[in-house]
Amino acid sequence: MPEANTKRELRTALRRPRQALTQSEQDSAAQAVLSHLNNFAPWHEARRVALYLANDGELNPQALIEDCWSAGRGVYLPCLDGKSLTFAQWQSGEHLTPNRYGIGEPVPTAPRLAISDLDILCLPLVAFDRRGTRLGMGGGYYDRALAQGTGPLRVGLAHHFQEVPALTREPWDQALDYVVTDRAILPCTKI
Repeated sequence: MPEANTKRELRTALRRPRQALTQSEQDSAAQAVLSHLNNFAPWHEARRVALYLANDGELNPQALIEDCWSAGRGVYLPCLDGKSLTFAQWQSGEHLTPNRYGIGEPVPTAPRLAISDLDILCLPLVAFDRRGTRLGMGGGYYDRALAQGTGPLRVGLAHHFQEVPALTREPWDQALDYVVTDRAILPCTKI
């Protein structure tokens, strides 16, 4: 059980600095990520992009959502369905309903898309390493969704200080292809 304690401690340690960021610092980081993605060919080629609504100091992708809308890309948000994660389309001005964690989701009648039909999936994270290992909040929702087969380009969004030298990758962990921080686009080696 020491590994669980280590992950819990790491989550606690890395959530504190992101929660402590001011709104100005969060906005600046989000704009930097958008600037990096505007120079990233897969972003421009994507037609269906899954994003998320920021919670607990996560890097806020609202600027990315608005960029998608203005470029005519479909925006899909994660929706909890028991222990599963599905992706529902969200269009500008549409109402969201809070899930059990208080995070907004598109209404149940919003069109759903299979994960394999997404072009890019942007994931929140608590920590990451350059091998593409991602430490999330511990629910395993994204890992279970991605384990269902081939799918989109997997892009973690993070503040630069969330990078760690190495994370233990469990057999069920699904690796990232890239991590985009406020400082750079980082390709993952997936070793």
